[in-house]
Amino acid sequence: MPVITVTGLVGSGNRELAAGLADALGLEFVDRRIISEAAGRVGASVEAVERQVEHGAQGPMARRLVGLFERIAARGNPSSGFSRELFGEYRHVPDAEATGVRDSDLVQTLSEVMREAASGGDVVVVGRGANMVLADWPGAMHLGLAAGSQRRVERIQERDRVSAAEAMAYVTENDAGLTRFYRRFFNAEVLEPSRLHAVLNTELMDVSSAVEAAARVVEAAQGAQGR
Repeated sequence: MPVITVTGLVGSGNRELAAGLADALGLEFVDRRIISEAAGRVGASVEAVERQVEHGAQGPMARRLVGLFERIAARGNPSSGFSRELFGEYRHVPDAEATGVRDSDLVQTLSEVMREAASGGDVVVVGRGANMVLADWPGAMHLGLAAGSQRRVERIQERDRVSAAEAMAYVTENDAGLTRFYRRFFNAEVLEPSRLHAVLNTELMDVSSAVEAAARVVEAAQGAQGR
């Protein structure tokens, strides 16, 4: 009953790889359900939880980015990566204020939801510190995705029809927020090699090739564990 986590900076193809890997291996892809369940437990909107955990949104830059997210969600393809990452099927949720929940309590709630998802096995969990929350989970595999910032910006531009400046602003703010999140709650870096079984470079391979490589890594690891 494999449990796999996928971690990486925005624009690396995290969700695409996780979904493809789940499909290839016959596993459940667990993504928005984590945020949705946690939001319900703390009594906040999905948008507010997403911003508080992954983006650390605060200050003038954050307000500009929130406006950008909303413009993209309003005009863009709702199934595209950028708007799906931020809003997904929750685009109807009104503009969110802060959750009113302490960061540490929110992370604890997210961790509980992740562990519950992992308890049934056969899942691929993406983002939100999953590799750290499930670091000691028996038999869990932790995969990382890496790509240079320029390539990630290009992906977001192509995928979501935004300008280079808008895509760069999003990448910069998201990277900073995720880095703060990992350092504060896990005393770790986002793509720390010692905490990952493998890191795939999606700047040098497309996501479909990365899915195939990830599937081989998981199958090889499972075979080794079975010996």
